[in-house]
Formats: sequence, structure tokens, C-alpha cells
Amino acid sequence: MSFRFALALRYQQWQSRRPVTFNEKVRYKMARDGSALATLLNDKARVKEYVRERVGSDALPACYGIYEHAAQIDWDALPREFALKVNHGSGGVIVVADVANAGALPVLSQKKSLQWRRYVVHPDRFERAHAGKLLDGWLCRRYAQNPRRPIELAYRHIPPRIVAEEFLPHVTNEQRTLPAQIMVHCIHGEPAEYVLTHRAGDFGETGQRRYLVDEWNNGSREWNIAVDSAQQITQQCRLLSRGTDMVRVDWHLTTRGIVFNEMTNYPAAGTIPFTGHAFLAPHELDRRLGAQWQVPASYAGNKDTGLIQPSRHLK
Repeated sequence: MSFRFALALRYQQWQSRRPVTFNEKVRYKMARDGSALATLLNDKARVKEYVRERVGSDALPACYGIYEHAAQIDWDALPREFALKVNHGSGGVIVVADVANAGALPVLSQKKSLQWRRYVVHPDRFERAHAGKLLDGWLCRRYAQNPRRPIELAYRHIPPRIVAEEFLPHVTNEQRTLPAQIMVHCIHGEPAEYVLTHRAGDFGETGQRRYLVDEWNNGSREWNIAVDSAQQITQQCRLLSRGTDMVRVDWHLTTRGIVFNEMTNYPAAGTIPFTGHAFLAPHELDRRLGAQWQVPASYAGNKDTGLIQPSRHLK
């Protein structure tokens, strides 16, 4: 670990030393929780086995392959529609699907290839060579050590990989779209907030609503989610978040039903806007969820123990 990284981490710990709101506690966790469990949950490749063991393989999209670099991908073996993503950061996604808006992957310069973005590309405009350069560019980046953004410690020890998996659309008004997303903030092993988002063909949000636990039954009906599916999300979130102080579990609402997407320990890097609730203002929701979350003084199992254990300077 470099001296510059260690110094930046120590400063980030000092800044986040007295958290109150949910966002503040996310930033507290970012600078302290680099445990093996947090690393596993953030790893978009290895988390699949974790999900399989806890809730079963039916919750997962089909996985076509996991690769160390783009040259290993057998492009001809992939179906017309699929998704590619790197496992060691937030973003770094290419969806190839007929639901894409008219657009294609850009011819990437080195600078552009290092941006963490999400692309949706129509199969007829998909360029394998451009995709390969983009994926390899992401693999070269260490998400936890970007000097332009706060440190997210659990990404530090994830071996970079490319994941190819099944694309499952959502159907709205008889039209195929990108899957709707259901993000569940779980606090101490229990769902605390459900966030539902529709996405356009370029990944842009077209609508978002937030529901607390006692509002979830009504909220799921508003989004035409079957009762058994709504209950399934709650139960599986409990199983997946067991043993954590906080984690967000993300699902896709698809033509196959509810399908697991990913988990994150650091939602939006502690900058969640908290807009979209029926009556609570963003700052009220931020504080209400923060009050439910009791962050530990230290996190067990950290790999960089010399840097992220509490000290008198952080109190």
C-alpha cells in the first residue's frame, strides 16, 4: 500500500468519524470496512456463488463466462442479447439488446476507455473490437484507488474479471424495455427501504419511487409486482444481508420474474439524493434510515488492519 493511499484513507476516516445520517454512515463504512465479506459482496463474479448458496440458483441470470481479459471471450458463442460487466467497480457495464436506443459504442480513446460508464448497444451496431478495448480498459483500473473519488475500501482486493451473463428484459405496455430495478437497503439483516426505478433504453431513469418497510405492500402493488414476488424479495434480502450491518441488494424485474443483479456495501458512495418518497423530504429520510443503522467502532476481518482500525485520532 502506497503512502499516498494510506494518507488519503486516514484523512477520509477522520472526515467521517462522527456519522449521523445514512449517507454519512455509508462514507464511514467506505473508509473502514474492507473485510472479506464486504469484498465478496462487492465482487460481481464471486457474489454469484454466495447467492446460489443462500437463496438458490433460480434467483440468478444465466452466466455465460468469467474472463481475465477480453481476448478470452468467445463472441460467437454468445446469444444475440447479453450483458457484459467488470466485477471490481461501480459501472463498467455493456448491455447488448434490441431495446437499446439508436446508438453504438464509441470508438474509444485511451482517456474515454477509463471512464466507469454503462452502455446499452443494439446488437446490429455492436463492435466486438471496441467492446474489447473498453473492457480491458476497465480491467486496468483500480476502482478503490481513483485519486478523483473517495476510497471504497472493499473494492481494493477484488481480482478484476469480466462477467458475461443473460440479458432479461422487462415488458411495459407490451413493449420490451430494460429491466426495472429494485434496490433494497438492508440494515442489520432486515430490509429498511425499497427503491424502484424504471430505465430508458440508454440507462437513464424514467421514474423512481421510495418505500419504507410498512409501505412496501402498497408500493409493490403500484408497480404491478405480484404479492408472492414482493414477499420473495423481502425474504431473500434477509437471507443475503444476514451478518452485515448494512448492504444494498439489487434485483431486476424481468419477464422471468425477480432476478438478482448485484450487492453493494457503499450505495452511491454516500451521496444518495433520497428523492422520490411520497411525503418525506430527502433530509428526513436520510436521517430516519441513519437512526436505524448502528455502525460498529471497527469492522472485523479487515485486510489492511494497520490502517483502518480506530485510533485516538479518529475519535
